[in-house]
Amino acid sequence: SVHVGILKNYQESQDFWKKYDTFLDEGFYFLYDNFLKTNNQKDGMDSYSKFIDLMVNYYKDREF
Repeated sequence: SVHVGILKNYQESQDFWKKYDTFLDEGFYFLYDNFLKTNNQKDGMDSYSKFIDLMVNYYKDREF
């Protein structure tokens, strides 16, 4: 089960990016989604985006 705070953060990220949807963005999404699916990412962009969001949020508050 995923923590409610993580789900809320993911939804905020999705809402933010929806403001920038364009024809080109949708075309890129379609092509890259299919690329990922043909390379064994069964959920395509959905699984990839969730992983990237988790990584960004994990490292956001850490110093290097």
